[in-house]
Amino acid sequence: MSWKVLSAWRGRNRIATDDGIENEADRLAASWVAHLDRHGGDEDQHPQLKTWLEADSRNRGAFVRASAAWLLLENNPRLFGDSRQEVGPVPSNLVSRRAVMGGLSAAALILTTFALVGRPTKTMAYSTTVGEVRRYRLPDGTMMTLDTDSRVETLIEPSRREVKVVAGGAFFEVDPHSTASFLVTDAEFRVQAAAASFFISTAPEHRVFVTSGHVDLGRVSQGNNDAYRLERGKLASLGRDGTTRVSKFSDDLIARNLAWREGGISLDGETVLEAAQLFNRYNRRQISVADVGLANEEIVGWFDIDQPETFAQAVASAFNGAVLDRENLLQIVPRKK
Repeated sequence: MSWKVLSAWRGRNRIATDDGIENEADRLAASWVAHLDRHGGDEDQHPQLKTWLEADSRNRGAFVRASAAWLLLENNPRLFGDSRQEVGPVPSNLVSRRAVMGGLSAAALILTTFALVGRPTKTMAYSTTVGEVRRYRLPDGTMMTLDTDSRVETLIEPSRREVKVVAGGAFFEVDPHSTASFLVTDAEFRVQAAAASFFISTAPEHRVFVTSGHVDLGRVSQGNNDAYRLERGKLASLGRDGTTRVSKFSDDLIARNLAWREGGISLDGETVLEAAQLFNRYNRRQISVADVGLANEEIVGWFDIDQPETFAQAVASAFNGAVLDRENLLQIVPRKK
């Protein structure tokens, strides 16, 4: 992919500045993203990039937007009608859902790099910090997208493919061209797949849901005594009583729960408190809700995942509240009468 293709995407979809002129930071960010794709590495390995990112918070925002555009183009080459091989399948309902929610230009994926990794000869560890979402191609061709504040360990060899989710969550698009099954475990669940796409997470609860194909699910502590075949649209979660619960997951709910891959938080009836907790997972700037009545109000909408201020102001406006800005804390309070 070229920088010109990325610029074309941004020219088609970008949000103009007040004077209608493209921001210079966006142009430089696009160049850096293209450079990293060609040469590899991240900001720690490119001092000039690191210096530029740290010079102005707007540079970091531009880099986030450019990385999101790059990732989206890698997944959707048909957006420009080119003949490149698609990197990984993206469920069509996610793309259409995104368009409904305001177009591709609303993406603000919290992504610092799009990394392609080499073939390991031993266990490899991958991780994200708060606010990061990273996508990797594993040596067998499987695509793995790490959610915020996550850590996994992998061992990929011709005879076995094993992943351990230590913390957080990850979405897998398993490459079927292998004689070895793909095994993912966390502290509670054991997921085995041949050709499937699924998400497994440890926070805020242990759960697994399947977006394509099927997986065989078991409990780590119970061996094969608690085994399930999860097909597309099925969700397994760990109840407070320690039992495995399996339920149906609608296409809409799947799209909403994977909105983080596109840089968004999609709300459809969650309470203000639940929504605030979602934002707090992805941002160092935290949101608190001071009033119980306000916390229990329900809210609907799509919000950029890295914009807790926008969400807080929207809640305050909708429910006659106010936002108290206290350094890294946004406190939503009832408006004084």
